[in-house]
Amino acid sequence: MSITQHETLAIADDAKRYDANPEHELINSPLPCALVDAHDIVTDASASLKTLLPDVVGRALPEVLELDASMLVTLRTSCGPVDSSYRTLAGELMPAIVQSLAAGYPAPGMLLVVTDCARFRLMESRRFESTPYTVMRVSEDGAVRFANAETMKVLAVTQEALLGRPLTSLFSSSDALNITECLEQCMDTLESKSLFVTIPKLGGCPDEPSKLIFTPDMAPQGRPYGVLVVIESTANERVRDEIAKIALNPENSNWRERLRLVVAKIRQIIEFDHAIFGIYAEDMTLFRAAAIYEEDSIKWPERWMKLPDGLVQAFIDSGNFCIDNLEEYVEKHKALRESEVVAAYLAAEIKSSVTLIVRGPEGPTSAFTLCSKAPRKFHDADHETLRDLGVEAVLLRCEEQMKQEQRAFAEEVKQQVATTECLTEAALQIVDKIREKLKWDFAALFRVDRHLNQFQLVHQSVSDPRFREDADTHFVQNIDIGMLGDTLRHGVVRVIDNVDAKNTEHYGYLRPNRGTKSVMTIPVRLNNRVRWIFHVESRDANGFRGPDKDTLTDLIRLIEEGLEQRMLVEIKECLMVESERGVLLAGMDGDVLEMNKVAARMLGRENEQIDEPFRLSRYAFNEHARSVLDREVKTSNRRIELKGDHDERCIVLATCQELDESFDAVLWFFTDVRSIAWVRDLRFLRETVSEVARQTRTPLSLASSIAYQLQKRLSAEVGSVDEVSSNRAVEAFQRIALEIGKADITFERLADALSIRQAPMRKRVPVDLRACVEHVIDSLPERDRGHVEKDLGERPAIVMGDDGRLAFVVRSIVGYLIRTRPDEDARVRIALSAVAAGRYTGPRVRLDLMFAHTEPHASIESTQPGRPDPLQAAYDEARKDASLSLAAIRRVIQAHAGRLETASPHRDPSGNVTAFKMWFPEPLTGAGDDSN
Repeated sequence: MSITQHETLAIADDAKRYDANPEHELINSPLPCALVDAHDIVTDASASLKTLLPDVVGRALPEVLELDASMLVTLRTSCGPVDSSYRTLAGELMPAIVQSLAAGYPAPGMLLVVTDCARFRLMESRRFESTPYTVMRVSEDGAVRFANAETMKVLAVTQEALLGRPLTSLFSSSDALNITECLEQCMDTLESKSLFVTIPKLGGCPDEPSKLIFTPDMAPQGRPYGVLVVIESTANERVRDEIAKIALNPENSNWRERLRLVVAKIRQIIEFDHAIFGIYAEDMTLFRAAAIYEEDSIKWPERWMKLPDGLVQAFIDSGNFCIDNLEEYVEKHKALRESEVVAAYLAAEIKSSVTLIVRGPEGPTSAFTLCSKAPRKFHDADHETLRDLGVEAVLLRCEEQMKQEQRAFAEEVKQQVATTECLTEAALQIVDKIREKLKWDFAALFRVDRHLNQFQLVHQSVSDPRFREDADTHFVQNIDIGMLGDTLRHGVVRVIDNVDAKNTEHYGYLRPNRGTKSVMTIPVRLNNRVRWIFHVESRDANGFRGPDKDTLTDLIRLIEEGLEQRMLVEIKECLMVESERGVLLAGMDGDVLEMNKVAARMLGRENEQIDEPFRLSRYAFNEHARSVLDREVKTSNRRIELKGDHDERCIVLATCQELDESFDAVLWFFTDVRSIAWVRDLRFLRETVSEVARQTRTPLSLASSIAYQLQKRLSAEVGSVDEVSSNRAVEAFQRIALEIGKADITFERLADALSIRQAPMRKRVPVDLRACVEHVIDSLPERDRGHVEKDLGERPAIVMGDDGRLAFVVRSIVGYLIRTRPDEDARVRIALSAVAAGRYTGPRVRLDLMFAHTEPHASIESTQPGRPDPLQAAYDEARKDASLSLAAIRRVIQAHAGRLETASPHRDPSGNVTAFKMWFPEPLTGAGDDSN
């Protein structure tokens, strides 16, 4: 039984008051005390002291309590306590305090009280249990007297098997001598020593190198009880080196595989169930697990999850990165109950964890957490171990590689759109890639068909075949309804965080029966117009918040750039092939980089392929052409002469257009001068023939049909010809003549064109314009006459001129108006009137030919801005010459001193003339014949 020092002093005070035989009273008390004679031999001891030191009686006091001469002097001359030590039955030294109660009595002996301090040493040993380090107390004989739980875990032995065991037996036999020497040196010099040893492992596992730290275990009197031995495992250093090698190994290009190897190394020195690497976003209010090891060990949401504001920063500021019991921690911090991340931890039955916060240049960016399903599994030392292993640098590298992968994926999608041969197949692959990359449940691409006023499903991709019920690829939807229609109308991204929430805007979403919780639609533009809509869905609520929306938006933007790039390439290829001009792309130094077939033909090259760039100026025929091609002068439609590889000369109009300075290139356009007139003449001839064929085909076909019917009728009626049949035959012949006459008008107009150009008025005689018009109308087929209404007046309208040429004018205009009627009910109105003499003009005759009830607004002879197109002019001239011969009509009217005005309806894009107004001077009295 042990008695404290305070109890000892109290008993000593009482003992001083004893009058007779005080030593006998104390020896019989529970106080541990002893009588010592003049030779320092213990002559008697109390029962409690005998329990502590069974063989104390009869032994020398310095031998029993480890006292030296100075201590004995102190005990004999004063009552002050003296620090001493005793050895237990197990051979371990324990501290004790010795105090003299009656120095010199009985003379010259002593009455001593011994206070056992083993309890204090035991409490000190228990404090070692709370440290994460391996600590052993080794006595001076080299035996292990105490070991904490961490030591037994490292050495894989029980406490019973460890205590009393020689320290040398715990390590490799080759280390025994070195261990003994270190023990002796540490106790002799009272200085710390270190030694590298090897811990044998069972089960065929490789031996683990470790480092032993020897520290003197000092007693109060200044001598060592033994040594404190700390096993500092070199596994940390070894694992740190191996992690560094993994990080630097170029073969470990995949960050997920690299992190998997690192986690496996960490598991060698820290025991855990799961490891989670996650990314923070939006000022540490969102968290997403980027990797979980092992992947199938727990079920974790594959989306961004909400964190309470300021939670992560408060966790960092606390400095406590270990959670002993998650449920107790949540109970203490009520705000965590609303965290989706904490809910995921609890759902995975995680009890304790240690977290390493990864800090980038701008602050915390990610976290690496080791988790266990057992409480109080981790210590602060585990957090320090993670830092010492260099894990933070590896995780930062993983973050950077994640960003690089994202950029590479986006660029891959862009290039696939821009360069694929089949855009439809590329769209299918891209939809699948995006859904798999971002781990969504459903993704689809819809095409906007404005012609049919509907959305058409191009392709869909699903994580589970059951997720998509309407798997028909021919799915269509009206363009005005649903979330797709809302996205198209507003041209913006639409997101529904929770389709079940009543207070959430749904944008007209047509919800299918497939468990969708969150939806997002993004418009895809081409040429600033929405052409497609990308539609994604998730079974989780809030599936598209945070960086997910930005990631997909950036992907769509790059896809749009790829589409524009592809469209520009195809437009360029089309223009290079279809252009009738030579087109060359050259560098600012004058080297030709690309050209089309026309340019290659002008330069006398075999084809447009360029194996090596060449100087454009080498094809200059003279110095003038060389100065133009070297861009020494401003070049816009400059006439130069080229000499090709075939030694043939080619005269061209050259134009140089500089591109943006960042391209460091110019475009050259060459127009073959000799081909301009040829192309124009060819266009004129082609359009003339086409128009003549169009005008003559109908009447000639009709005349042929009537003649065929007439032949059959005459054959059937041979021998029975009566008056009725005779009249029918005459009528049929008249119709044939009229239809052939209509075709003849066109040929007459074309045939007379040259004659009219040479002599627009062959004679000058009085002509009754009224009778001329009547004759033209009477010569029309009966059905055409039914479309003409006339107002010619009652009296003749005499003008001077050529009756044949005037009849040509009236016949051409009337035929043109009948052919170009806007509808079957339209009528041609012909009006003839007299105009009184004016201040500067004499009396005139006015002839109007137009559609009835039309309001002409714009003259077809009004000038148009810009440079005239010679080919378009040839086209227009051919059409008009074959259809109207307006140039010939104008020549005739001018020759008759008349004036012509033409007009067309307001904003008529065809430019068809619908009204003709002509004025002719009346002849002076007595005017006679006058040849032209």
